[in-house]
Amino acid sequence: MCGADISHLYRTSHFCSDECYNKHLQIKKDEKLKEDIKESHKVHTDPYKYIECGVCGFRGGDITSHILKIHKMKTDEYKKTYNVTTTLSQERKDALSERMKGDKNPGYNHGGRLSPFSKNFVGYNEVEDKEEVIKELKKKAVVTKVENNNNPLTTEYYTSRGHSLEKAKEFISERQSTFSLEKCIEKHGENEGVKVWEARQEKWQNTLNSKPIEEIREINKKKGNNGKSSVAAITFFNNLIKELSHYDIKKQDCIFNDGEKQFTEKYLLKGDNQTFYFYDFCHEPSKLIIEFNGKYFHPNPDKDNWGKIKTNRSLHHLSKEEQSQVTYEKDQDKISTAKSNGYHIEVIWDDEIPDVEEYANKLYNLISKRI
Repeated sequence: MCGADISHLYRTSHFCSDECYNKHLQIKKDEKLKEDIKESHKVHTDPYKYIECGVCGFRGGDITSHILKIHKMKTDEYKKTYNVTTTLSQERKDALSERMKGDKNPGYNHGGRLSPFSKNFVGYNEVEDKEEVIKELKKKAVVTKVENNNNPLTTEYYTSRGHSLEKAKEFISERQSTFSLEKCIEKHGENEGVKVWEARQEKWQNTLNSKPIEEIREINKKKGNNGKSSVAAITFFNNLIKELSHYDIKKQDCIFNDGEKQFTEKYLLKGDNQTFYFYDFCHEPSKLIIEFNGKYFHPNPDKDNWGKIKTNRSLHHLSKEEQSQVTYEKDQDKISTAKSNGYHIEVIWDDEIPDVEEYANKLYNLISKRI
């Protein structure tokens, strides 16, 4: 292998030394690994079904043994080195979770005793302010999930695994439609699918109606018209606040979901004194509002999502095109309500997120003119 003269060695010898032989083996292993990596990229194309090795790029549903066997690293060492939290694909984790659901889980009906997110957690017996501990834990969980790109509902989850931004948005759109009327019909057939979907919605409504009127009002207030903010919106607004701080614009003057609150506090009452509209971001001193719209939930005639929005529970009797029209008109009414209350409103789309630095400069100029 190294070109050394081995004529003086035994006639079946192929290597001049053990070192030369070991180098030969390593070359063969490296060649095989390259082939395995290449093949794994052909087989695994769906980020939901694979996780990629941070050392070599090998893809698999579970790379635990690969890391130990090929790279001689223990799982904990690998996680710490590459700042990841798992060596399993999302599909594999979901499968493991399914195996432990309901009465198959040893902790079934544990009443919160085994969950650190519950006040009944056994580890909180000596803790006085349990709510504060749980609040901090939830905050840390959200931040960690975003920072490690482990949220399959963010584009970073897919782009960090080698997919284009457009492909990432397709994957997100597919995952967000897991329980729509369309999905139920696809799975159960038209007649049965509608029944399954309506039964789910009725169960949800009955659960809500069974609560005390005060609690129902609080839930509806928190939900507003749009539900909770997306991870993409939370991330964008947190980054925006950091940039705005360079212009001496303070966070306490802005109302938005920063990942700690469960809902946006800024809301405006329409002229009929019955309709509340909640807004994603508001700089109150300048009366400036920003709406962060997801293309999958907010139809727009100028985009390619008309007739393709997520099925609305209250509009399921309408066609997709009719739902788009009703939802679009509601969005326009929301904008008009803000303007009629003296607010300037900006709209950002999740498929056209602007550069944060440039957008912060734009907002600074707007705010300066309005104060």
